[in-house]
Amino acid sequence: MVEHFFVRVRTCLERAAAEARDSSPEVVLGAMGDAYARLVEYVRGASGGGEEQIREFFARGMPCHLIVSTGADAVDAPGTRTLAAGMRHR
Repeated sequence: MVEHFFVRVRTCLERAAAEARDSSPEVVLGAMGDAYARLVEYVRGASGGGEEQIREFFARGMPCHLIVSTGADAVDAPGTRTLAAGMRHR
């Protein structure tokens, strides 16, 4: 299930970036934000979670899950430091 969700997220973000009206970071990130809105609806339907649960999943749970599942906290690289900054695992 984790891999399935990761593939859906990546595919959704890749499609949004490819369809952005230009390649500026602002436009591409805006398009990716629209893709996340679609993911929110997917998570809502798949989980049956309430507003607060879904918000918590995306705000804290998803980045934390990515850090732990990929072992990013053990890799010293700019991308992993960006993801892990300020994160504490309970």
